[in-house]
Amino acid sequence: MVTIGPCCNNDYRQGPEKFIEPNPEQIVNTDLVLWYVPQMKNDDTPGSKYCWAETYYEGGIYKIKSYPCFAGPMFVPFKK
Repeated sequence: MVTIGPCCNNDYRQGPEKFIEPNPEQIVNTDLVLWYVPQMKNDDTPGSKYCWAETYYEGGIYKIKSYPCFAGPMFVPFKK
């Protein structure tokens, strides 16, 4: 999944704030979008890269090397 904001901020600025700052989008009489921004652990240590991606230039083309990980929402049902 591509990012819509800068990588790896340590605060709420993870991408969706682009739609609420500095002028929030209207929420009256329109569909809403719920943003889920997970907190993941990643590692860029050479030889131990995890949940990481790098862009490199090869043969005149930018390419991406990814180091995948398991991540995603965990939906837990609850009773009322």
